[in-house]
Amino acid sequence: MTIQSTVKKNHYQDSMNLMRISKEIGALPGVKKAAAIMATDANIKMLMDANLIDKTFDSITANDLIVAVETESDNVMEEVMEKLDSLLKPKQANVGDAARHIGLDSDISNLEANLLLLSVPGQFAKIEVAKAIDKGLHTFLFSDNLTIEEEIELKERAQKNGLLMM
Repeated sequence: MTIQSTVKKNHYQDSMNLMRISKEIGALPGVKKAAAIMATDANIKMLMDANLIDKTFDSITANDLIVAVETESDNVMEEVMEKLDSLLKPKQANVGDAARHIGLDSDISNLEANLLLLSVPGQFAKIEVAKAIDKGLHTFLFSDNLTIEEEIELKERAQKNGLLMM
């Protein structure tokens, strides 16, 4: 049995991607347990309770990614770590030459959407929600570390513009 964990500094991933990575690694032959999670205190404790890590990490933050795996052998672990790099690469959209990035700083007036689901690290949440509200979008925020005062400020801003912010 081999247990190994790796930390990817400043490698924020949303929860859906983390679940996909964990599932794909966990389905590999010879893998007993696998978890890809952000390095919050609660998540680190969970990994320790699951015996996937037995140490704390120096200078780790909640924006760091931890991947912890238990395998049947060292050979399987090597295969897992090689596969991990490909799983962490951003997926390329297969839409040809017409592909273009649309962000909140782009002109979104031609979009038919009026609701934005936003998932960003807490340090960026207030800025990105404010942009969405200014663009006239109802906003559902999935994030952490937004202060109560910031949340109240954003909800009042949305309400003033006839929008919802959750």
